[in-house]
Amino acid sequence: LRTIEDGGQTAFPKSGGAPDPENKLACSGLQVKPEKGKVIMWYNLKGDGSGDRDAMHLACHVGKNSTEEKWAANKWVMTKPSN
Repeated sequence: LRTIEDGGQTAFPKSGGAPDPENKLACSGLQVKPEKGKVIMWYNLKGDGSGDRDAMHLACHVGKNSTEEKWAANKWVMTKPSN
């Protein structure tokens, strides 16, 4: 929803077949920088409906010296009816 100059990426540490990261909070792997007017989308499920651990993602911190805030919005798309 806004561009962040320092930090604030969404990281996918298991991208490219990487093993589980030792530090689950470390910003590693594919990192997508937040830019106003852009969106990223990914699936958390495999084709059979089971969870996809390779879709693990996290929000990286905005830079220490930054006065900016990271804003985000989520849109959940259900593949099955919820009970």
